[in-house]
Amino acid sequence: MLEPYQKKIIEYMYSQEILLAKLYKLFSEQFPDYREFWEDLAKDELRHGELIKQFYKATKKDLVTFCEGKIKTYTMKTFLDSIEKIIERTQNGELNVKMAMTYTYDFERSLIEKNVFSRFKILDKKLSGIIDKLEKETNKHCQKAKNLVDKIRVSEV
Repeated sequence: MLEPYQKKIIEYMYSQEILLAKLYKLFSEQFPDYREFWEDLAKDELRHGELIKQFYKATKKDLVTFCEGKIKTYTMKTFLDSIEKIIERTQNGELNVKMAMTYTYDFERSLIEKNVFSRFKILDKKLSGIIDKLEKETNKHCQKAKNLVDKIRVSEV
């Protein structure tokens, strides 16, 4: 059984994925040279959000457990607030492509450092490979964003 604060963390984790998808969709519209990159990320983030929802439901059936580790509700809320501010700045046309790519890299790297998906422990063998896949996708997002940030920096020289 989840504690109320654990439920809140999972809700924030879901919101984080949905907000990132929204942000990446905005980036894809504002920076069409990288549209495919951000649309792919947005699609993955929406899928990640749905998986988090499924994990939450599975905790009620004792198929999945959740251990938040060092993740706190207030740090999750701060992270969500920062994504919302970047969404607002993007909507106001305040970002350039380099800034957008850097934010993408920073957000994805933050997800890796927090080991967000590894907080769920899968007890059902049918679901066991999903966490590894999510972590690999997040690492892939981070590496792609880093490569594009580096590419943009080189093109500026």
